[in-house]
Amino acid sequence: MRNVLVRYQVKPETAEENEKDIRKLIKSIKKYSLDGFKYVTFKGNENFEFIHIVLINDLENWNKCLNSIEFLEFKKRASSRYIKPYTIELLSAIETSQYTTNQVMNITTIDSYRFFDN
Repeated sequence: MRNVLVRYQVKPETAEENEKDIRKLIKSIKKYSLDGFKYVTFKGNENFEFIHIVLINDLENWNKCLNSIEFLEFKKRASSRYIKPYTIELLSAIETSQYTTNQVMNITTIDSYRFFDN
C-alpha cells in the first residue's frame, strides 16, 4: 500500500474556487467508481491551505484516476492559484483505524472518495 499526502497553499481570493474544483474532481472520481484507493481532501486551519491524502492499494486504478481528463484539468486550474507549489510526501502507516468525519478535529473535510467507508 502507498500512502500519499499532497499539501499546498493557494491565494486567499482563490480558496473558494479551489474548494469548488475539489468537489467537482471528487464527484468525477465517484462517477468512475474505481476500486483500490481512498481519497480525501481537507482544508487546513487557514482557508488557503489544502491537504489531499490518498491511500493506494491498486496503482493501475489510481493511475487511471491521475490520467483522467477531470484530474488533469483540476491540476492545470489549481497551478495558477498556488502561493506555494505543492509538496508530495510518501507516508508510512503505523496503525490504522476506522474514522468518521466527526473524529477529525481542527480540519474541515471538503470531500472524500471511500475514505471514511467501513
